[in-house]
Amino acid sequence: MTTREGRSFERKSALGYRQIESRHFYQWSDQLLASDSRTELILGESAQIVSTEQTLPVVQIGNKVTQADWCVDATGKISLAESQSSEPLVWQSFIGRRIVCRNHRWSPQTFDWMDFRTPQNEETRFAYVLPYSPQDALVELTSFSLHPPSHQELNRSLNDFILARGWSVAQILDEESGCLPMTTRPLSPNQPRVLRAGVAGGAARPSTGYAFSRTAQQTGAIAKIIAQGAPASQAHFSNSWLDRVFLRALAQSPGEFSTIFAQLFQGTQPGQIERFLSNRGTLGDVMAVVAALPKLRFMAAALPLRSHQADSSRSPWMPVPTASGWTRT
Repeated sequence: MTTREGRSFERKSALGYRQIESRHFYQWSDQLLASDSRTELILGESAQIVSTEQTLPVVQIGNKVTQADWCVDATGKISLAESQSSEPLVWQSFIGRRIVCRNHRWSPQTFDWMDFRTPQNEETRFAYVLPYSPQDALVELTSFSLHPPSHQELNRSLNDFILARGWSVAQILDEESGCLPMTTRPLSPNQPRVLRAGVAGGAARPSTGYAFSRTAQQTGAIAKIIAQGAPASQAHFSNSWLDRVFLRALAQSPGEFSTIFAQLFQGTQPGQIERFLSNRGTLGDVMAVVAALPKLRFMAAALPLRSHQADSSRSPWMPVPTASGWTRT
């Protein structure tokens, strides 16, 4: 991690970084579905839930309307519950490029998790750099904010970050961008025999936006619900008290969290904050993270606070899967 002042904290961790490219995942899943005679894969058609007022949900795919025993919605469309607007809402926006550099060499064994040497703009902004080889790396800029910045603004910030490092870009291999809600509010309405997977189903951890492992856990639960009649509640996640406190503190003063993250790295041992943020923390990890946090600020966040209203009226660009990763819509 690198602070706004340029101080770096290096640590070795037993946890490795794993990445799955979406095009490879889709190739694998398409082959799996095509090999099952019980499955019909329909591509290039719009799909929506028409009605849930009857006993079974009615779904429209293209011009075809059908009734289903169950509907699993993994489109990622969210509907913020205004009735629970007292719950904090922060937008995580990101834009990244995989670049080939002419004048810099990275170590593929090391990645920069958070580099705060970018203007914060009353937000929490940082870049992370994930090398693929000494010559190319994914450079991604992330923002935690109450009002999602525009794609153009984040793009300029990413350009400025790359220029400030003195990196000369020879080639752009890939790009990705998106915006995710970080909140403990429900992200979709409850509808009979409709199960939602992924972001709309609450799989993204509210305080981090990490969703991959929780989505895998959720889809396993959904399979049991449909195949074995397990309770539908098994597909839901309970938000922890710590998630709520963290989001309240972030919503109260997003521009100050670069300092708080530096305190977390300084006050914990290798592996502790990584496991905690990945939702695999032990009791010792949780205690270490709590001990490293600024006490007064987070004690205030733990008390009932006035609602920190985030901008839910705008229509931020939400993530949509494509062959090259996540793109803006």
